[in-house]
Amino acid sequence: TQGLFYQWGRKDPFTRHKQTSGNLYTTNNNRVSIVESVQNPTVFEGRGKTGWEETANSSLWMNSQKTIYDPCPSGYKVSSREIWLGFTNDSENHYGDVEDYLRASGTFDKGWKFLIDESGDNTAYYPATDLVYYNGDYRTRDSESYLWSNSYQSDRRANILRFYYNVDNSADSWIYIHADENTSYGFPVRCMKDDHAVTIVVSVSGITGITTSSASVNGYVSVDGSRTVSRRGFVCSISSDPVIESGMVVE
Repeated sequence: TQGLFYQWGRKDPFTRHKQTSGNLYTTNNNRVSIVESVQNPTVFEGRGKTGWEETANSSLWMNSQKTIYDPCPSGYKVSSREIWLGFTNDSENHYGDVEDYLRASGTFDKGWKFLIDESGDNTAYYPATDLVYYNGDYRTRDSESYLWSNSYQSDRRANILRFYYNVDNSADSWIYIHADENTSYGFPVRCMKDDHAVTIVVSVSGITGITTSSASVNGYVSVDGSRTVSRRGFVCSISSDPVIESGMVVE
């Protein structure tokens, strides 16, 4: 959760820096299309804007299914905000003496060990995290945490988990499990198991007959995961890493 940062809905991360603050990334002041964001994975898009997307899109990350833009590994997806509801004993936001409301084991140690089931026997450590501010500035945090969920709110805003603990004055602490922020921010994500995950295997037998204007390629879906395959084909482009939205699709 600590090392990589994502603008909400993007699949490519921004890495953590040893430098503790400042504008450390290549930035773009404009909102962009999804295609442009994929083509420029290292550019922090929409600098200073309340949302990086040219057109607001609620389905880039989803709880109902893992999308192609979800950065978590196969079988996992970005966490749903629902898993945070059990972090307080009344599933509400709290400001002040948060320890009276937290469902956590032990004391704050640059993060909390939240209880993740009713028995209280199992915990998950959520550390304090750095972040990339929506203007592209990198900021370090030792006692504060921000995490994206896969839950879209509205108008280029998505749900997040936020907490802060003041070790010198616990009354000046808070936890917000019902919070949201604009998608231009760079926050870490936490992956959870995707109970709806299926395995789909595409086999390619090779590319032959390559000329300056054509090539022959054969492939097939060898395992469809009991899903209906609506389209089959290849995507090609004169540039690297072609995507369906911008490349030539041959079905």
